[in-house]
Amino acid sequence: MTKRIGIELILLIGLPLLIAELFLLFFQFPFLVSSAVGYFILLLFHLPANSPLSASADFETKKVNPHFKASLPTDSTMKLMDMLKFVMLIVLLIGCLYFYVEQIR
Repeated sequence: MTKRIGIELILLIGLPLLIAELFLLFFQFPFLVSSAVGYFILLLFHLPANSPLSASADFETKKVNPHFKASLPTDSTMKLMDMLKFVMLIVLLIGCLYFYVEQIR
C-alpha cells in the first residue's frame, strides 16, 4: 500500500517535470510554464467530488428524466492522502508560477 502511494506521489511530481523538459528540448517552451500547466491539469483531475468546481451532473439521467434533480452536495469527505495530493499540487503550481515570475524580472 505505501509503495503504491509512493509511486503515485513520485509520478504526480515527476510527470509534469518530465513533460516540461521534453517541451523545452523540442519546442523551446519555458520549463516552468509548461510544468505549471501540467500541475494545473492534474489539479483539475484531483478536485474533490462534491466541490462546486467539479462536474457531477448526470447528463444521461437528465435526458431520460428531465425533472431529475441531483442530490445537493454534502460535506466532502476527502481522505487524508487525497487532501495531501491536492495541497501538494497547489503548492507545486504556485511555486512554478512564482519562480517563473521571478525569473522574468
